[in-house]
Amino acid sequence: MARVEIGTTMQVRNVGIENRSFAIWRGLLTHRSLTRFSEYGSMVGDLGSSWDSPDGKVWTCRIRRDVKRHDGKEVTAQDVAFTSTYLREKFPVYARHFNLLEDVQAVDEGTVTVRLVGPNSQFPVNVSGIGVLPKHIFENVADPGAYFEPGAALGCGPFIFQSLDSRNGILTIVANPGHAPRRPAVDSVRIRTFKNAGTLYLALKKGEIDLPFNFPMANDVPFIHSLKGASHISPATIGNLGVPRALFFNTCKPPADNPAFCRALSLAVDYQAMMDLFSGGYGSWPKLGFVPDGCPGFAETAPLVHSPRDAASILDGLGFVDEDGDGLREYGGRP
Repeated sequence: MARVEIGTTMQVRNVGIENRSFAIWRGLLTHRSLTRFSEYGSMVGDLGSSWDSPDGKVWTCRIRRDVKRHDGKEVTAQDVAFTSTYLREKFPVYARHFNLLEDVQAVDEGTVTVRLVGPNSQFPVNVSGIGVLPKHIFENVADPGAYFEPGAALGCGPFIFQSLDSRNGILTIVANPGHAPRRPAVDSVRIRTFKNAGTLYLALKKGEIDLPFNFPMANDVPFIHSLKGASHISPATIGNLGVPRALFFNTCKPPADNPAFCRALSLAVDYQAMMDLFSGGYGSWPKLGFVPDGCPGFAETAPLVHSPRDAASILDGLGFVDEDGDGLREYGGRP
């Protein structure tokens, strides 16, 4: 039987829908949402076969009719409408996440109408990754935060929850033979929890696991270097399709409201040093603009430049000057 062994440091204590670690595995393997991102970074349908809106405020979503839950019951539009209402009522975090929703109605078994408080072209993106709950299970659960029965893990995705050995940190899921459009290529996935990254990567080097996974972090660079020379490991690099780290400035307040000041900060950053520190030398310098290369909406722009001399010149011209020689620039008498 073909089985994939995944190592992680994310501990799954129970299968409740409030458990963050299990929610990650649920979203990846056992459940499906209305939309999802493909491996190429494009938005595609998952449970939803189509979605459209004449004004960006009222959306009509059609649900695939060939999807069944792991207990054999069909996934319907009523499940989608129920999920949005139930999560908002039970969990404050979802009340904030769904704050754009005004109303969700199941028109029939395969159609959902979503009314937003205002136009939002990103609606299909916002609902990606939110697994649709089975109404026939959770409509009878008053406190989902304390519900850890197998029904809490009932999904409609490519894999079926089988067991959780929380004492030994082993989560086991098996292939869903009825998954459409095709059955998974492996029979089961076993997820092993390790106490720290050191033991995790040692297990990988020894061949005890097939791959490491820790959301939302990438693989730790020091451990990647330690894997060099292992004949059974073939490293591969792919483009980053997101923005895992970002430093924001309040451009409505001085001095960051001055584009020239922001330009000086950009020139002062040592991008090579950051790349060496965070990615062990892998990767490439970023470019002007927020959208990274590989993401939808990326526009070809000039690479960022590291030039402390030019940064200092701009700051001098703006009146940010080290007046007392302590290494800190002053402006208006304040450091």
